[in-house]
Amino acid sequence: MTGRMYVKSTESPLAKHAAVVLGLGDQNFVFEDTRYFGRFTLSTARIEELGPEPLEKGFTVPYFAKALKRSRQSIKVKLLDQNLVAGIGNIYASEALFRAEIPPRLAAARLSLEQVARLWKAIRVVLREAIRFGSTVQLNYSGDRTRTGLFYYGRAPDTPDYYEERLRVYDRSGKPCPRCGEAIRRINQAQRSTYFCPACQHSRRG
Repeated sequence: MTGRMYVKSTESPLAKHAAVVLGLGDQNFVFEDTRYFGRFTLSTARIEELGPEPLEKGFTVPYFAKALKRSRQSIKVKLLDQNLVAGIGNIYASEALFRAEIPPRLAAARLSLEQVARLWKAIRVVLREAIRFGSTVQLNYSGDRTRTGLFYYGRAPDTPDYYEERLRVYDRSGKPCPRCGEAIRRINQAQRSTYFCPACQHSRRG
């Protein structure tokens, strides 16, 4: 009711009502609960339901192909299912499908093994590039504005420029495709925006 959660330096003194403190290297995650009505619990149940991480050994082409064959959902929507594979968000789903030249509305079960292999590879390439170049959102709030500044993100030293410039289709509706020059299109799928190239990702290219 009157509690709050935030991250602050380990060098800063803890608040009087810091009920839970988790060490995060040179910072602490603090759960401050003035009236002690809150609860802080740890449950692994949801984590255990997650699919394999896309950059780890458990995410293989055979696993991916078998899992997709059981789904009638469009491949773009299915990629957002964290029980299939953990960690693919809306932006990277569009980017991976573009690189793999797969139409976002194609039913997951209809992908050929070749398409599955291309998409598997594209997912890993896109995520590795995203990790290398940083977030798609500028996380550079330094805590010196009107808010408390207790919870903020900063860019790590030597992080390359803003990743948005490297996105090939996402949020580029109407702009030319970097591969063929066709205008990028935007559609809604499961209440999320999907961006794709109608030429490069045409169903006949499968």
